[in-house]
Amino acid sequence: MLSSQLALSSQDGEADLFIPSEELGTISTMLQNRENSVLRLWRYNKSLKVRTTTLDNYIRERKIEKVDFIKIDAEGAEREIIKGAEKTIREFKPRMAIAAYHLRMINVGNKCSNHSSRIIEFLYNFCFFH
Repeated sequence: MLSSQLALSSQDGEADLFIPSEELGTISTMLQNRENSVLRLWRYNKSLKVRTTTLDNYIRERKIEKVDFIKIDAEGAEREIIKGAEKTIREFKPRMAIAAYHLRMINVGNKCSNHSSRIIEFLYNFCFFH
C-alpha cells in the first residue's frame, strides 16, 4: 500500500478540500455543490488547498505494474476520480467498489436520476463494461 498527500481527481492541479466545522466531523469533501447530497447536513466553514492528480498519472508515475481492485468512497467526487482513471480501468480491468450514496434523487429532464445510476451510466459511456 502506498500513501501520498494528494487527492485523486479528473485532472492534475489544486482543489479546495472542505472540512466540517464540527470537531468530530470526519466527512471532508471536494464537492462544492452539496445541495443534493447528504453532505448538506454538515456545515463546512474551513477549507484547504490540496494537490490533485489523476489515478492514471499516479499509476504511471509510480510505475505500478498491476491494478486489480479500485475502491472509491470520495464523498461525492467518485465520478471525477473515475474520469481520471480511464486508462487504468481500460488497461487493467480491475474489480471496483464505488460508493454511490452521497447524492440523493434529483430530477433530470423527465426522469429521476441518482448518483449510483449516473456512475453506472458514466462507466457504460466510457465502454468500461465491454
